[in-house]
Amino acid sequence: MQVIAAMWYLSVVILIVLAWLARRWMNRRRQGKSAPPESIVLFHSHPISLNATTLAQWFGAAAGCEVEVIDSSEETGVEPDEPAPTSWLTGQSPHFICCIRGTMFMAHNLSAPYMTDPLGASQGQMEMRLSKAIKEHKAWASVDVLHPQEATAENYRIVAMVAAKMVGPDCLALYSPKLSKFAPCMGDETIEKLLSADPLQAVFVEHGTVPVIPMQSDDPRLLAAEAEARSRFHEFESAFNSNSNGGSHFSVKTMITRGDNSEHIWVDVTRIEGETLLGLLGNEPVDLGDLKLGSEVSLDRSQVEDWAIMRGGELIGAFTLTALQNAHPADSGGDKQ
Repeated sequence: MQVIAAMWYLSVVILIVLAWLARRWMNRRRQGKSAPPESIVLFHSHPISLNATTLAQWFGAAAGCEVEVIDSSEETGVEPDEPAPTSWLTGQSPHFICCIRGTMFMAHNLSAPYMTDPLGASQGQMEMRLSKAIKEHKAWASVDVLHPQEATAENYRIVAMVAAKMVGPDCLALYSPKLSKFAPCMGDETIEKLLSADPLQAVFVEHGTVPVIPMQSDDPRLLAAEAEARSRFHEFESAFNSNSNGGSHFSVKTMITRGDNSEHIWVDVTRIEGETLLGLLGNEPVDLGDLKLGSEVSLDRSQVEDWAIMRGGELIGAFTLTALQNAHPADSGGDKQ
């Protein structure tokens, strides 16, 4: 009797998994004609390792309950006179299904690109960090709400909290099928946003990362903006030297080269010593070797392309931003590559 009950229980679970996978396959092949999955997708440079025990702990912590692991490889189950668990998880990599008090979730980690043509998809992405992530990712993971009608704010918070556990050094970007939006992965900052009250808004709408967009270096609008910034750099230096009590934020834009890659990037200035400016990288580079957000760098005064002062919520300078906004209105506030 025990074996029969277990086999029936597992058969139902397997049928649900297969039905969901078939629906997901059809949805992706229909290219958006059906409702997109209610999920958060993570693009990785390498596959991550997932197992049922770890996932059950993650889901349990997110939902505030104990999640029982059901081993689908064994013919075991609950005793006939015992109630079935209200929260459980089963499956094995790359697909898992989890029930939290009646709401069904899925988790996946696949060793393949998320889209059929990542190179083509990357060419349609203006933001260069995201373009690089789409083009170069080799694996993806996701956490989904199985039934769209159950994609409540609370269930999306469970999805986001479990997704936060999948963020690591190999995570390149995140994607929301519901919003059709990408966001670059910023490590701890992204984890913090996933754990916020409204993770979709925080990660994909208000991610606040300075976008890096392409622009021709000989564009006359850009050249004029850089010339104005250099001619007025004395204003920046004077303000920096007089900022003895703090309260203002000072940044300059310069070109930094590592190997064969060069990027025009903002640097938060910490000191000015003669002709040398020292500071920390103010935004995440696309591909500058070991340089990351916050890395220490130095530059010569002659390398300054733009400058900006943030004082009391007011932005002073940032001359090239206007040129970039005029060139790419949809990418307001962008940076150039």
